[in-house]
Amino acid sequence: MNVDTKHTAGPLDWRPRKHVTNESAVVSSDPVADNGGFVVAHTYGPRHVENARFIVAACNLHDDLVAALAGLQANPNDPRAHRKALDVLRQAGEE
Repeated sequence: MNVDTKHTAGPLDWRPRKHVTNESAVVSSDPVADNGGFVVAHTYGPRHVENARFIVAACNLHDDLVAALAGLQANPNDPRAHRKALDVLRQAGEE
């Protein structure tokens, strides 16, 4: 794991918890671990799936999100900067 980052190194994935209602686990990829990864977060409640997907997207797309924000800040009226930001947000929704 890269200790210089301020977020969990990815790629991350999520999965519903087996035998537990309204809970998901966010896991880091590790082919050596028995379950395919180490659990880095749990999400609970009626929106546990959406919350787990949000955590995964934020970590996996961190660099792209930062670059899109920098592009918007530098060129707030440039349609290309808006398109890039929208593409990253769309991709985040697909994670």
